[in-house]
Amino acid sequence: MKLTIPLGALTAMCGLSAAAPTAPVKTGNCTYHPSPDLRDIAGTSYANLVKVATVPSGPTYRYIFSEPSSHMKPYLLFIHGFPSSSFDWRHQVDYFVSRGYGVIAPDLLGFGGTDNPSGLEEFTLKRHVLDLGAILDCEGVDHVFAIGHDFGSVVLSRVITYLGERVKGSAFVGVGYSPPPMSFNQAGVEAINNASLDALGYPPFGYWYFMDEDDVAPIMNKHFDSAFTLTYTSNATYLKEYFSPVGEYKKWLLADRIAPWTTFITADEKDTFEKITMSHGGFDGPVKTYKSLMRDFNAADEEAIPKSKAAIGHPVLLLTASKDPVAVPHSQITNTAPYAADIRVKSVDAGHFLQVENPDEVSLSIHEFVREIMAKACL
Repeated sequence: MKLTIPLGALTAMCGLSAAAPTAPVKTGNCTYHPSPDLRDIAGTSYANLVKVATVPSGPTYRYIFSEPSSHMKPYLLFIHGFPSSSFDWRHQVDYFVSRGYGVIAPDLLGFGGTDNPSGLEEFTLKRHVLDLGAILDCEGVDHVFAIGHDFGSVVLSRVITYLGERVKGSAFVGVGYSPPPMSFNQAGVEAINNASLDALGYPPFGYWYFMDEDDVAPIMNKHFDSAFTLTYTSNATYLKEYFSPVGEYKKWLLADRIAPWTTFITADEKDTFEKITMSHGGFDGPVKTYKSLMRDFNAADEEAIPKSKAAIGHPVLLLTASKDPVAVPHSQITNTAPYAADIRVKSVDAGHFLQVENPDEVSLSIHEFVREIMAKACL
């Protein structure tokens, strides 16, 4: 059911003004870079919204930032996944900015135009989350609706853990919630793959072992087209046969194979993705997210999270991808629903990158979710 509550009605219910918001109170201590090099994203629709700032912990982040047009419009924090950047949210950025919503879409640490530290200890989930919190502080943003996809959903899970009081609602896109303690280490991935062999007939996380190898980034860089076409293919069978099973992704790349061209990414968009990736060190930064998980750099942080923190204390939207052989919908629901007392689940006719493949449905679903929660908050 679509919500059709107009802005004026919401304004009246909440007793607020629809006038343009006053300048936010910035509590953080970021150093902004006024003339960043944006040549890799020069052709995007959002290049004029990009900021570059060094956060207090040290690294410099690149992120999309657009203020809301009124007090009635909240901020939406978009957290991308592997192996991409904020570019994967381009359709949602256009959708929500054009409708006056506040938008924040960072390139995560090691991705896109954000710094890529050398040490894996810099890539813990807690570090990701605290840096995102620092960006919110520096922009004077108190509360957000947080949206995550793929690895971004894993980060979103810890945004809920560490910054939950700042989140009005969470939307998991494709990949669901990861309750603490996190199980994405060597033993956890092994257990998931073994269980999936019985249930599905293939191990959806078999590729994780290759992601933990020292030569994974050089191989992906050398065989960029092979990696890109398989990652973003519209043919889910290719992912099931050549990406997920143990050892198959590496074989695919070394043979320099090319998957059927995707139906939802243009040649120009592929060129932009390549510029963003290869002008910032290739896949070296992105694969560190896997290595830090597989090598247990998160163990101490995860063990320190109280059991009481596992429950999600705000409304949740879970969008599953009906054609995704990696983030299997049933598993995402069973991982999320027990921890979310207020949850909505919707299936989207798409593969793993549903926000790119079916952007209109994903954007509208998030929009309806946000409007529903905002309306309830005013009643």
